[in-house]
Amino acid sequence: MHFDIRLWRLTAGQRGRMALGVALGLLALLFGIARFAFLGRFIALVFQGQPAATLAPWLLAAAAAILIRAWLDHARTMTAHRSASIIQADLRGRLYDKILALGPAWFGAERTGGVMLSMVDGVEQLQTFFGQYIPQLTIAVCAPVAIFCFIAWWDVPVATIMLAAALFTLFLPMTVNRRSAVASRSRQRAFKAFGEEFLDAVQGLPTLKAFGQSRSYGAMLGAKARALSDSTFWVLAISVMTRGLTDLGTAFGAAAALAYGAYRVNTGAMSLEALLIVLMAGTEIFRPLRDLRGVLHAGLNGESAAAGINALLDTAVTAPPATKPPSTSPPVSPSMTSASPTPAAAEPPIAACPSTSPPGNASASSAPAAPANPPSSACCSACMTPNPAPSASATETSVPSTPIPSGR
Repeated sequence: MHFDIRLWRLTAGQRGRMALGVALGLLALLFGIARFAFLGRFIALVFQGQPAATLAPWLLAAAAAILIRAWLDHARTMTAHRSASIIQADLRGRLYDKILALGPAWFGAERTGGVMLSMVDGVEQLQTFFGQYIPQLTIAVCAPVAIFCFIAWWDVPVATIMLAAALFTLFLPMTVNRRSAVASRSRQRAFKAFGEEFLDAVQGLPTLKAFGQSRSYGAMLGAKARALSDSTFWVLAISVMTRGLTDLGTAFGAAAALAYGAYRVNTGAMSLEALLIVLMAGTEIFRPLRDLRGVLHAGLNGESAAAGINALLDTAVTAPPATKPPSTSPPVSPSMTSASPTPAAAEPPIAACPSTSPPGNASASSAPAAPANPPSSACCSACMTPNPAPSASATETSVPSTPIPSGR
């Protein structure tokens, strides 16, 4: 079994939906077994020579069980993948917050290829991990108990043989669990090394061509690609070996149950109807275990992806925390002042600005001073004050005095 406790913590908030998917899967398993039980009963009645009116209900029950099982299996799949999508979205948010906390300075000393693989490819691999592997693993663990309870209704010794075969098939792949974990981590390291070098090569291809290093860099990329290929094939070999162990356990369990059932029928301890049901339902009983072998590779990929994601989340933050710059503006008072109801009467009109220079004097500085203006019209009177003459040879000028309305 391939299980990561840190990935399981990510399922917080979605475990109820995942439990619903597992319940739907167990119901689909029961209806799948019931289908063959109805067919076994139908065949037993045919052997007894019963009329068509007696056979039709069992055949209709088998058809209804097929339709209900198909609907339950579809609902289970959709529920599991919807939960996996929500978990992925939450994980992407956590990775985004972690990258913001690390800051751009951290990426200056790291290879961006490995980080991109963990953020994109690693998170995408968790879709099958949470959507297929975890629900199927839970169903496969609960399946032996359901198998025993269902077959024990007809014959307890045969049900005991099937229970032992199911447990053997379930826990036999654990003998290679450590080797598969080592292989998956080795593949993750090879994948990360190749991704980092390949991304650097794509980004710096003009520089490599300019310095004549493209051929040697390509040879190095080829060596890393071959290492990735070898590690991937080793993971696939372990997965195929695990599937072989699962097939071996299911085949021996079904054969042993059928052989012992035939012996009990021969001795009269078991009815022919029960043997037909065991014969028909033997393949469906071990279906969860066969489905589990198909998603074992997804469990390996999820375990290797979890290694890269956990390494990124465990990175220590060295960037200083962001601080808000002190404000230099004075605090604004929330109080309000009422305006004057008669603004025109509050300020007197601006007096004329006498700027005519006396005869014989070219400097405008000898002009009589303007009367004091109110604060609201001080800027206007300042703008209307003529500038001093640039030279002493300036001629006399006369600026007409124009009254300016107040409030402008």
